[in-house]
Amino acid sequence: MTSKINYNAQPEVIASVIVPTWNSAPILWLQLESMCRQITDHRWEIIVIEDPSDNYAGRDYVERYAERIERANGDLRYIELPQKLSLGAKWKMGAEQADGIYYLLAASDNYSAPNRIEKSVEALQGCDWFDVRSGTFYDISSNREAEWYCHDSSKTALFMATKTHLMRKLPDNAPGKYIDGWIRNNLGDIKRGSIEWMDGLHTDGLNNISFHRRNMYENHPRFRR
Repeated sequence: MTSKINYNAQPEVIASVIVPTWNSAPILWLQLESMCRQITDHRWEIIVIEDPSDNYAGRDYVERYAERIERANGDLRYIELPQKLSLGAKWKMGAEQADGIYYLLAASDNYSAPNRIEKSVEALQGCDWFDVRSGTFYDISSNREAEWYCHDSSKTALFMATKTHLMRKLPDNAPGKYIDGWIRNNLGDIKRGSIEWMDGLHTDGLNNISFHRRNMYENHPRFRR
């Protein structure tokens, strides 16, 4: 049975937006700026988890967004790690730290649509995992954009969200890559839901993980130079 939100429980945190980041100071502002522009009545939080790197953003960089995020009905937390962890370990750490019922996986090099929190919470009333199947990508290094489609349900989707208690149950042996599929495969017998499109922007060029992704849309007929 799908649990329903008790909307009268506000200001309880309903959604947690987790942003693991590494070597991403030149682009992290993009996700943080998008979080400042969320339009929702839900109380939510954003947790930024950062490893040390050459392109280290740091607490001051992140916390300068705190006041604007608060005006958008959110709270900001920053976790500074003493050493580099795998992405999977950071996703699970985010779940352990989260106060929200719902868990939004947010990449540091993406711009979330203003209705991302609202739409994700709404969708997760009827499923345990929610994602978006297509979106706009911008390749920073070549100044090109494309619309990328991932109709194959086994492929990594966009703007993913799930439930925090499921993320807390993930095993500790997360791999160093292909982590999104690993997460889904380890959530157990869950109900999945998706929509075709959500506004927002995904970038390549300063991404530390998904460089191979541009090969999946580079020759698409809607790729624009």
